Amino acid sequence: MTTQSVSDSNEPKLARTTPDSKKYAEFIAGLQIVDVHFREASFSFSRELRTMQKPPRLSMNLKANLYSLGPNVFEAIQTLKLEGRAKPKARLLLSMKCELVVVYKTSLEVTPELFDLFKDSTLILNTWPFIREFLYSCTLRAGLPPLVLPLAKFTPQS
Repeated sequence: MTTQSVSDSNEPKLARTTPDSKKYAEFIAGLQIVDVHFREASFSFSRELRTMQKPPRLSMNLKANLYSLGPNVFEAIQTLKLEGRAKPKARLLLSMKCELVVVYKTSLEVTPELFDLFKDSTLILNTWPFIREFLYSCTLRAGLPPLVLPLAKFTPQS
């Protein structure tokens, strides 16, 4: 099994060429979801959340990684970290994390350049409903008002 990792972390990136829209459209047209599953999920809530007058300030980090499983099969791992504090740099009041794995089959080999476009649009559209449900469910089960994430919206770029 070949493993290739592409991350959207804050590490310096090498200059890459952007694939043309025709190539990306061909990649998307030949894409199929084979499997979707959580690899990791966790949450932690402080007792203080139940008595707070105002909701905590939330910060969210979304990251995507690519792992090639073969010539035309790859895993995209979408990681979400959500933290809540009363004030910036104050004590952590809530922490939620999930890693969602989506296995795709494609007619074209996924390149780092294609994945860079894919992770910021199609991957989010594929994973966002699962992530929204996870956050909603966790907060509801903790006896807190359910957290509802907004829709993932994209507008065509020229």
